[in-house]
Amino acid sequence: IRTIKFKYVKILTFVLFFSIYIISHVNKLSNQPQIGFHSIENWNGKKIRWTRHEANQTVDKTGQFLQFETAVFPYNIPKNGLELKILINNELFEKAIYYNAGWRKHLFYLPFEDGKINIKLVVSHTFIPYVEGLNSDIRSLGVAVSEFDFSDNLESESDIGF
Repeated sequence: IRTIKFKYVKILTFVLFFSIYIISHVNKLSNQPQIGFHSIENWNGKKIRWTRHEANQTVDKTGQFLQFETAVFPYNIPKNGLELKILINNELFEKAIYYNAGWRKHLFYLPFEDGKINIKLVVSHTFIPYVEGLNSDIRSLGVAVSEFDFSDNLESESDIGF
């Protein structure tokens, strides 16, 4: 009986510390309401943050074009591919399937008025680096996301392809 009580104490302690860790990493990117993002990381001078299974953020729309990049690691891609849904104001704008690791650029034309919009990212699968034997990181990771960038014109014609 004593061993069982000790086991429960260990489990409850882990759950408590993990909950504190998660709560402490919410809202560190900006003062905009956001849920489901981990804190900012610096990847070669680029601000990146990982999503959880589902992440959303309310941002100020300051241009007609929204652009950002996402990246996946091979540990996060199941045999049938990793599905990423991108919703803006609860409308599905893109459903991407990743079969290989790497970066993908996303560009959306948003012809409606400037103001607050909600950007939501949903992935079909997450991974935990510790479980994969990569390092001591116990976070559940979806996709890596760059900053959301708005502009009123395209940087070049190569931004649009068919």
